Amino acid sequence: MNTENKNSQEVSLRTPIFLKFAGMCGMASQIVYILMWIIGGGMQAGYNHFRDDVSTLLAVGAPNRLLLTSMNISTGLLSCIFAIGLLVHFKQQEYSILGPICFMLYGITYVILASFVPLGEGGEKESFQAQLHLLLVILLVVFTILAALALWQGLRRVSAWEGYDRFSLVTVFAAIIFGAIGAYLSTINLMGLGERLGSFPVQLFIFVTAFKLYRENR
Repeated sequence: MNTENKNSQEVSLRTPIFLKFAGMCGMASQIVYILMWIIGGGMQAGYNHFRDDVSTLLAVGAPNRLLLTSMNISTGLLSCIFAIGLLVHFKQQEYSILGPICFMLYGITYVILASFVPLGEGGEKESFQAQLHLLLVILLVVFTILAALALWQGLRRVSAWEGYDRFSLVTVFAAIIFGAIGAYLSTINLMGLGERLGSFPVQLFIFVTAFKLYRENR
């Protein structure tokens, strides 16, 4: 009996540690992504952060592709760990799990995109693979917006997450507005700037949610 109680206590102690770790992974995922394009842009001759998109750094035949792709895959894997932790936490607290499921779909899609669907040689964007790449990028944004809507709806009456519901709703509108601005900038040879602006609300939302998960399990 004493052994069973001790084992049960050890499991209960480990769970908050994992949830904190998952929150740290979520925050780290966005830091690794930003470092990836900063380092990659600095290492690639002629690359311009305002003109050139991030995917060009990871295209087939790009210099430093192995290093940068490894970092990009790490972003996806860290996102998956974060999503698992958020799902566990929400199930424990009996919150709606729709938001964490959307984050999980985001992480899985990111790993697939980073691992198997780069742009073609030189960053060309006309092939089937390039179109599939673009579709997966759009899905990442869609999954994040769905996660934000789900968390706004599911956490409006949860005192522990007070204010976060409004932040989630603001994220939805910000993602749409920044995405539209990014789409316009891509038409005037500022695709790199447009992509970074368009992804900013998504990255901020993931980072803040991960930080909240970490704080909830201190």
